[in-house]
Amino acid sequence: MKFAPPAVASAVRASLADKACPSYGQVATADASGRAHARTVHLRWIPEKDTLGFSVHVNSWKWKHMRRTGRVAGVFFDARRLVQWRFEGPAQLLDAGCREDALLDRMWRLMRPDVRATYWREFLGKRGAVDPVPRAPTLGVVVCRPVVWDIFKLHSKDYGKARRTVYRLRDGAWIGARVSSLDGSPR
Repeated sequence: MKFAPPAVASAVRASLADKACPSYGQVATADASGRAHARTVHLRWIPEKDTLGFSVHVNSWKWKHMRRTGRVAGVFFDARRLVQWRFEGPAQLLDAGCREDALLDRMWRLMRPDVRATYWREFLGKRGAVDPVPRAPTLGVVVCRPVVWDIFKLHSKDYGKARRTVYRLRDGAWIGARVSSLDGSPR
């Protein structure tokens, strides 16, 4: 199953690989009472899984919510291309016990050294110098498997010229429909 329609997949890959303008986004999860919680994450392209994902601490509420529901929704904005990407779908959680060491190690190395050092300080319960090179056992990776893409292409001068298309995965095929930029009604 492809994670997005072909043209969308190509554009998402380019957006997530843009080093000059990295894609930070927000993901939302739901707690046991159904309350939504949103957090900022650094979204990455995961070529091994042919989809997007992000790193997360395995003791975080975000991880616990996704472990319980198996779902995630997110949004990121590509400022260079003026596109807002919204997605939702199942989440696959990978941690130290998943036998995906190469992927976990690569995602670990993509994090800033100060973030990696903080993982280790928290795990070891100490302050001061730590070695941020080896992967901390508390790293988790969330692999997002979108079944919905809501793509909002802004117009730099005229909001009324913005375009919004929603794609839904149905029976293995992506079905797209233009919708209103304002209320999501069919166009």
